[in-house]
Amino acid sequence: MLVIPDKRYCFNHYDPETTMEDVLDAYYERRTRHSLRALLRAACGTHNDAQRHWQGNHGIQVEHSMDEFHNVVDAYKSSITGEYIDCHEWYFTPNSFKITMERLRKAGFVEYSDLLIENTPENSFEFYACFRL
Repeated sequence: MLVIPDKRYCFNHYDPETTMEDVLDAYYERRTRHSLRALLRAACGTHNDAQRHWQGNHGIQVEHSMDEFHNVVDAYKSSITGEYIDCHEWYFTPNSFKITMERLRKAGFVEYSDLLIENTPENSFEFYACFRL
């Protein structure tokens, strides 16, 4: 069972949906830390008020100053061998998650017999997915 942020209703609203190619890229790189791209995106998201997003008020995508940019790059360099920095690396909606998982299954990267997805409840920003093996 997974609880997944729905990019449409959180600070990832403006980030592009994750694809199978993004997942495979992380898999083959054996990535254990977030990418610089994800950390930079996290620093320039929009608001995280699900109710406002549901009302169509997505706010503006914040742009970082040069100082903030360099701070994120420095934090990324430190995170490679040091402290873990948490952020959202992948950006899904219930439908894009389903499509990505089905493509990964058809390509032989994951095994499951069924994927049950509960849509994002109104005024919240997470949906639920359950794999049946």
